[in-house]
Amino acid sequence: RKRLLPFEKAARWTRTQLWTWGVFGSIPPQKGFVWAFVNRGETFVGAPVVTGKRVVVASRSGGVFAVDSDSGEELWTFRASDVVVASPSAAGDALFLGDVGGTLHAIDAASGEAMWQLHVGPPITSTPVFAGGTLYLTSEDGGLVALE
Repeated sequence: RKRLLPFEKAARWTRTQLWTWGVFGSIPPQKGFVWAFVNRGETFVGAPVVTGKRVVVASRSGGVFAVDSDSGEELWTFRASDVVVASPSAAGDALFLGDVGGTLHAIDAASGEAMWQLHVGPPITSTPVFAGGTLYLTSEDGGLVALE
């Protein structure tokens, strides 16, 4: 374990805070830091999902962003038809994402292209779950939907 220099932790914290306020153009180097993906116009929701060499995250605006897991560089962006409040999920070569307009989106994980959409009705407020060949999701009206 490397020894910290006096005030090193406080200096790193201060520089990080100044970066979030736009004073510095890049995030300060951290011990163990690999990369950061920042899109200041977006509010990310839920947890990222990792599929292959991609890390995928959804934004409240309906944006879905895939970044390279090694470099953090953006690979593609997908736009859902409405606001998103939960994480996407991955199964095989597809990502699944619900929006508050009640639409379930299937997205090609490699390209970010829409594979299909299905309007299920009420707002989808949870992360879709794939198990045993069935996709499960819940909606704001208390519904549980299973799709094969």
